[in-house]
Amino acid sequence: MALGELALTPEQFGNYTVKEIDAMFEGYIRRQERLEDLFIINCALPTYRGAYGRKAPSYKKLTRHRKKHGRARKMDEERAAYWRAILLEEEARVREAQSARIKSQNHAAATECPDKG
Repeated sequence: MALGELALTPEQFGNYTVKEIDAMFEGYIRRQERLEDLFIINCALPTYRGAYGRKAPSYKKLTRHRKKHGRARKMDEERAAYWRAILLEEEARVREAQSARIKSQNHAAATECPDKG
Protein backbone atom coordinates (compact mmCIF):
# COMPACT_ATOMS: atom_id res chain seq x y z
CA MET A 1 0.00 0.00 0.00
CA ALA A 2 2.66 2.55 1.01
CA LEU A 3 4.92 1.89 -1.95
CA GLY A 4 1.98 1.64 -4.39
CA GLU A 5 -1.00 3.89 -3.79
CA LEU A 6 0.79 6.31 -1.47
CA ALA A 7 3.78 6.42 -3.86
CA LEU A 8 6.40 6.40 -1.11
CA THR A 9 9.96 5.37 -1.81
CA PRO A 10 11.54 2.87 0.59
CA GLU A 11 13.61 5.72 2.09
CA GLN A 12 10.52 7.85 2.69
CA PHE A 13 8.67 4.84 4.11
CA GLY A 14 11.50 4.23 6.58
CA ASN A 15 11.48 7.86 7.73
CA TYR A 16 7.77 7.95 8.62
CA THR A 17 6.29 6.67 11.85
CA VAL A 18 3.46 4.14 11.90
CA LYS A 19 1.06 6.88 12.97
CA GLU A 20 2.04 9.08 10.00
CA ILE A 21 1.66 6.22 7.52
CA ASP A 22 -1.71 5.35 9.04
CA ALA A 23 -2.83 8.98 8.64
CA MET A 24 -1.70 8.97 5.00
CA PHE A 25 -3.55 5.71 4.43
CA GLU A 26 -6.74 7.11 5.97
CA GLY A 27 -6.42 10.16 3.73
CA TYR A 28 -6.02 7.90 0.71
CA ILE A 29 -9.15 5.95 1.67
CA ARG A 30 -11.12 9.20 2.08
CA ARG A 31 -9.98 10.43 -1.36
CA GLN A 32 -10.95 7.11 -2.93
CA GLU A 33 -14.38 7.21 -1.30
CA ARG A 34 -14.96 10.78 -2.55
CA LEU A 35 -13.93 9.71 -6.05
CA GLU A 36 -16.30 6.75 -5.81
CA ASP A 37 -19.07 9.10 -4.64
CA LEU A 38 -18.56 11.29 -7.69
CA PHE A 39 -18.75 8.26 -9.96
CA ILE A 40 -21.89 6.92 -8.27
CA ILE A 41 -23.71 10.26 -8.28
CA ASN A 42 -22.73 11.36 -11.79
CA CYS A 43 -22.54 8.06 -13.67
CA ALA A 44 -23.93 5.01 -11.91
CA LEU A 45 -27.17 6.40 -10.44
CA PRO A 46 -28.35 8.10 -13.67
CA THR A 47 -27.53 4.98 -15.67
CA TYR A 48 -29.30 2.66 -13.23
CA ARG A 49 -32.32 4.96 -13.06
CA GLY A 50 -32.51 5.12 -16.84
CA ALA A 51 -32.32 1.34 -17.14
CA TYR A 52 -34.32 0.18 -14.10
CA GLY A 53 -36.55 3.12 -13.23
CA ARG A 54 -38.01 2.79 -9.73
CA LYS A 55 -36.17 -0.50 -9.13
CA ALA A 56 -32.75 1.13 -9.45
CA PRO A 57 -30.42 0.72 -6.44
CA SER A 58 -30.17 3.70 -4.11
CA TYR A 59 -27.04 5.61 -3.17
CA LYS A 60 -27.08 3.88 0.23
CA LYS A 61 -27.21 0.48 -1.40
CA LEU A 62 -24.31 1.33 -3.71
CA THR A 63 -22.16 2.51 -0.80
CA ARG A 64 -23.17 -0.19 1.70
CA HIS A 65 -19.91 -2.10 1.21
CA ARG A 66 -18.01 0.69 3.00
CA LYS A 67 -19.69 -0.15 6.27
CA LYS A 68 -19.07 -3.88 5.84
CA HIS A 69 -15.38 -3.38 5.24
CA GLY A 70 -14.94 -0.58 7.75
CA ARG A 71 -11.58 0.25 9.22
CA ALA A 72 -12.87 -0.08 12.79
CA ARG A 73 -12.29 -3.81 12.97
CA LYS A 74 -11.21 -5.21 16.31
CA MET A 75 -7.79 -6.81 16.48
CA ASP A 76 -7.50 -9.82 18.74
CA GLU A 77 -5.63 -9.10 21.96
CA GLU A 78 -2.78 -11.52 21.29
CA ARG A 79 -1.97 -9.91 17.95
CA ALA A 80 -2.35 -6.41 19.43
CA ALA A 81 0.08 -7.26 22.25
CA TYR A 82 2.57 -8.68 19.74
CA TRP A 83 2.58 -5.55 17.57
CA ARG A 84 2.49 -3.20 20.57
CA ALA A 85 5.68 -4.82 21.91
CA ILE A 86 7.41 -4.52 18.55
CA LEU A 87 6.41 -0.88 18.07
CA LEU A 88 7.37 0.12 21.61
CA GLU A 89 10.72 -1.61 21.17
CA GLU A 90 11.33 0.24 17.92
CA GLU A 91 10.29 3.55 19.49
CA ALA A 92 12.76 3.03 22.35
CA ARG A 93 15.53 2.19 19.88
CA VAL A 94 14.85 5.36 17.89
CA ARG A 95 14.89 7.49 21.05
CA GLU A 96 18.20 5.95 22.14
CA ALA A 97 19.72 6.60 18.71
CA GLN A 98 18.53 10.21 18.77
CA SER A 99 19.93 10.85 22.25
CA ALA A 100 23.25 9.22 21.28
CA ARG A 101 23.42 11.42 18.17
CA ILE A 102 22.70 14.55 20.22
CA LYS A 103 25.35 13.58 22.79
CA SER A 104 27.94 13.03 20.06
CA GLN A 105 27.06 16.36 18.43
CA ASN A 106 27.38 18.12 21.79
CA HIS A 107 30.69 16.37 22.45
CA ALA A 108 32.00 17.34 19.01
CA ALA A 109 30.94 20.96 19.53
CA ALA A 110 32.61 21.05 22.95
CA THR A 111 35.91 19.68 21.62
CA GLU A 112 35.99 22.11 18.69
CA CYS A 113 35.52 25.24 20.81
CA PRO A 114 37.34 24.91 24.13
CA ASP A 115 36.52 27.51 26.77
CA LYS A 116 38.68 30.63 26.76
CA GLY A 117 38.92 30.82 30.49
